[in-house]
Amino acid sequence: MPKTSKHQKYVKNLAYEKKLLVDECYTRFGGDWDKYLIWLSDRLSIKNLNWRLRDNTKVDIPRAKNLQEYERKHKVRLGNYPLWVCD
Repeated sequence: MPKTSKHQKYVKNLAYEKKLLVDECYTRFGGDWDKYLIWLSDRLSIKNLNWRLRDNTKVDIPRAKNLQEYERKHKVRLGNYPLWVCD
């Protein structure tokens, strides 16, 4: 059985909401957190945005910044690790 890195464990143990953020960032923006954060921020400027989406976006921005900081600190790309693994 191959050894699991600390980053694989980190990704595996991420909350579902954070895994969605990683997935969306890598799917839509190729893993560019700066572009993703701009997109999230821009979403808040939409006048008729559904209140639930607005509230979720306000929570998602700090989560995304946290994930971006993890990548920078550890020089890894979280999208390179399997997000949706069944045990």
